[in-house]
Amino acid sequence: MLTILPSLSMWLMIFEEKCFYYRCDTENQTILIQHNTQEPQLDQRHGGGNKLDVGYRFQVKNSKDEVVQGGKFIAAGKVDVTTTSHVHEQFKVCFVIDIDENENKEKVLRDYKRFAKRVDINITSSEELKKDQITKDELVAKSERLGNKIKAARSQQDGSQYRRNNLESSVLSIESQYKLLTVLSIIVYVCLSYLANNRIKSYLKNQKM
Repeated sequence: MLTILPSLSMWLMIFEEKCFYYRCDTENQTILIQHNTQEPQLDQRHGGGNKLDVGYRFQVKNSKDEVVQGGKFIAAGKVDVTTTSHVHEQFKVCFVIDIDENENKEKVLRDYKRFAKRVDINITSSEELKKDQITKDELVAKSERLGNKIKAARSQQDGSQYRRNNLESSVLSIESQYKLLTVLSIIVYVCLSYLANNRIKSYLKNQKM
């Protein structure tokens, strides 16, 4: 599927393969490719009971359909692609899911479509990078802050599960104690009934005498 780039920012939902065009306004154009991290539950697919990071392969082709850049990124990855070109030269960027050769491709794609992946695309020139002071450190720091938020959310979830487990253990303990008290009560009742019955028999026997 081909998408013509409408602006400097866009996002793509990737299933099997997706491409888009962009045109260089300067001789050195930098593309910032960053996987969406605002929906962490979409950043992984499930397989065999384990969470597996989903990787993407990408290629940048020039107007002659020659591959000038390529690579792979996983989950919340970020890739800087700098292309040296003639002004107004058109490039094509294509993404495809990276599937291990040992995996069943049809099954992976079928499972994968349940967890549609979003990739945020930002295109900017090196001059704009300097002007807006967009640095790698800032992007990394932003990614780390987001990662910390995700960890905190997971920690809170783990804490809730811990409290829930404690509550369930307490309930089970109370149930066990209740059953034990019930059994002891029955034993005491039987013993008292037996003693009372013997005393009554003894009393009646003495009265007859």
